[in-house]
Amino acid sequence: MTRRILFLLLFLITSLQAYSQKKLVDTTDFGKWAYVSDPGISNDGKYISFTINDQPYPSSIMVIKKTSTNWEKRIPNGTSVKFSDDSRSAILKVKDTLQIVNLEHGQTQSIPGVESFGLVKFKKAEWLIYHPGNIAVGLILKNLKTGQQLTLDSATDYQPCPDGKSLLVTQNYKDKIGEQELVIYDPELKISKSLWHGPNPYFIIFDNLGDKIAFYTGSSLECYKLATLYIVDLNTGEDMKVTLQDLGKSEDMTFNANFYDHYRFSNDGKRLFFSVSDQDGPIKPGNGVKVTIWNYQDAKLQSCQSDPTLAKQEYLYCFTIKQNKWIALTNEFESIPYNCRFSRNRKDDYIVVERIEGNASEFYWNPKSKQKVTLVSTLTGERKVIKEESKDYLKEIEISPNGNYLVYYNCANRNYESYDVQTGIVRNLTSSIHTNWGNINGIPSMQSPLGILGWMQDSRKILLKDFKGVWEIDLERQMPPVNFITPNYSNRIFTILRSNGNNIYQYGDILIFQGYNLENKSCGFYKLELSSGKKMQFLSEGPYQYQKNYSYYSTLGPNELMKAKYSEDYLLTRQSASTAPNFFLTTDFKKFKQVSKVYPEKGYNWITSELHQYIDDKGERQEGVLLKPQNFDPQKKYPVIFIYYTESTDNLNKYYYPEANGGYINFPWYISNDYLIFMPDIKFDSVSTSGESAYHSVTAAVNYLTKKPWVNQNKIAAHGGSFGGFETNYILTKTGVFTAAMELAGMTNLVAMYGSIFTPYGNSQTVGYDIGMLRMWGTLWDKQQNYLDNSAILHANKITTPLLIMHNPKDGSVPYEQGLSFFIALRRLQKKVWMLEYENQNHIIYPSNRIARMDYQIRVKQFFDHYLKDRAMPKWMSVGVPAKFRGVDNGLKLEE
Repeated sequence: MTRRILFLLLFLITSLQAYSQKKLVDTTDFGKWAYVSDPGISNDGKYISFTINDQPYPSSIMVIKKTSTNWEKRIPNGTSVKFSDDSRSAILKVKDTLQIVNLEHGQTQSIPGVESFGLVKFKKAEWLIYHPGNIAVGLILKNLKTGQQLTLDSATDYQPCPDGKSLLVTQNYKDKIGEQELVIYDPELKISKSLWHGPNPYFIIFDNLGDKIAFYTGSSLECYKLATLYIVDLNTGEDMKVTLQDLGKSEDMTFNANFYDHYRFSNDGKRLFFSVSDQDGPIKPGNGVKVTIWNYQDAKLQSCQSDPTLAKQEYLYCFTIKQNKWIALTNEFESIPYNCRFSRNRKDDYIVVERIEGNASEFYWNPKSKQKVTLVSTLTGERKVIKEESKDYLKEIEISPNGNYLVYYNCANRNYESYDVQTGIVRNLTSSIHTNWGNINGIPSMQSPLGILGWMQDSRKILLKDFKGVWEIDLERQMPPVNFITPNYSNRIFTILRSNGNNIYQYGDILIFQGYNLENKSCGFYKLELSSGKKMQFLSEGPYQYQKNYSYYSTLGPNELMKAKYSEDYLLTRQSASTAPNFFLTTDFKKFKQVSKVYPEKGYNWITSELHQYIDDKGERQEGVLLKPQNFDPQKKYPVIFIYYTESTDNLNKYYYPEANGGYINFPWYISNDYLIFMPDIKFDSVSTSGESAYHSVTAAVNYLTKKPWVNQNKIAAHGGSFGGFETNYILTKTGVFTAAMELAGMTNLVAMYGSIFTPYGNSQTVGYDIGMLRMWGTLWDKQQNYLDNSAILHANKITTPLLIMHNPKDGSVPYEQGLSFFIALRRLQKKVWMLEYENQNHIIYPSNRIARMDYQIRVKQFFDHYLKDRAMPKWMSVGVPAKFRGVDNGLKLEE
């Protein structure tokens, strides 16, 4: 017994010494933290690649690794790695040197002076194509298997042909300076065939069969109105052309060659879809008085019409090649819904068009923002109205793969419906299902259905996704809906992890889902076989996060999950609050093999995270995340900073990097230096304003946490930004419990905010208050008291907490005047208040301005250190910095 006690004491002492020897995070670590990036996996799954950055700073090391052994190759400053199709080679660049790594033997061949490269497969041979930096040499082709090398001296660009046998080469035309030639080149036979020559062909596309190409020509890419659209038959060499004059369009229009989704051949190759658009800026320059005329009858505010980022009006056309005629498919104010874009997996005889003249955000009151949905034949231009103008939008509209049905979510009845293209019959598909199809936050303006997961192969059934499950729905309602989720998983939220790529399924297919556990916030994986009687099958779960930021609405991105082309090997990223993101391999989502090991936090007093659940004074459960240092000592008294926005517990397992953030404080810096951070979820309801809900949830968290013996209840602070800044300002008018508070870019005067706009977009902000995130539950005139009660500036006299504000003059979301007027009010009331204003910065400080970000982080830390740790005041707080010394004396020196 005595030995065991001695052993435990020795272990405890050793552990404490180890923690005491660990470094503390400080500003010298910002932007220099090691991390992994750029994952890749070979087609057979036997090799992976990734980059280790900043180990040490500022190095970059490309790692190519065999997954079944310890073999790896490290290449300093390697970039742009590509695996060959047969997985025998890896090709990458080191500066301007191309390196070809033989993965079977490990040898490397170097080719200096390379500008760019690509891999193309012809028949059974794979070729490396690269462009030397030497302007005298065009393209060099190298057979990876035989080593055979070919040179195309005058080539400037290339595209592989769909037939897999040849290359479409753009080269300088030898007979006329300034023109280029399109040539079909067969590298095996070394035969070239000239197709066309003329000025500057660009945006070249093929039809599915590889029989035709289309492209634009013009004197420059910027001058689309002078462009000509060409269609060339690769078999006969015949060409056709279309100009704006042929379409009857004026000089105020341009070809919109960037409109990729709608610039394509039809699936049968008989038609070409393309678009034209309005020009940027005024139609014609004028010498008249530059007066902006705001008219209540305008569909959109003048500020919206002047938005430089506003999408130009697109007009979609269909050109029938054999008949040499075109059909206009869209008119003014019409656009193609996102899910209705053309696809190779769907018949393109019809296109869905929606007409919204005004801003969609004003749907609930502006008659010109109503939505009209029309089905248009791409063969004849004939139109069928699916829904007349209505403020109740149809969302997530999709056309079935066979083109016989439309399926959409109807906001009017909150159900999915189908439309039979042939008969015009509309069927409510989900009236018998009582579930939440997507509006998880209860905000009327944010009805965001998750949409269609996929189509069964016969196009008569669809798979619909809600937050808790997958439903199989018969489009003609001859069979009842089938739910594939077992009731045991009712506390999970599922998002599709990997589909088959075309969203068309057959019975027996396997779908992999990410499951988020609402109780403990763990993430895991589940498998669903699309068969009768099958239910979701559990694979694994743990205290990890597989996305940078977890969201109910999104799945893993392309760099967060990759699959080998010819095997069931998956490469994914995993992280937790205490361990940095690294790459893992799996074949079954049950067992995971770690393939990168970059843990920069190991030498530091790092973060641990805990989920806390507690009961508020209404008897309701509340939740929050507590971040503590690894060397946490329950015998000490810690200062706590409460940070909030909406939901924080979803990112319980998020890894935070030491960096100079432009908004919220940097968590690792504070935690490592003996602060605690608590992030409560804000629990909203359908009655309370957002300010009331935030006050209730945050004070519940304060009441809970300050009862802990290791919390110094006299040293607690509040911190929020943007919407969280609004919450902070409101809370400070209701309680003096906080020792200090810091808010950035928060709203303070909701009456003024109601009449403001977002810049540069020009949209009115009223929707956020009427039916949006601020939850005023009505207009300024219907719910005037809500606006007055939630305007902190009207209650500034009640604030007793020292407050630091950051609000920048270029803020396009919350006008700068909101912060400035609040500061002036508090100053007039002789409250303790400071305001930071960074020149030319926006809602946050831009990432490009690292110096300003660092300055901001240091000042906020000095502010909290003074009030929560009794450190000396810096000069900028105690006496200020006169305007004439701005940029000269930073005032960061502490008072003695």
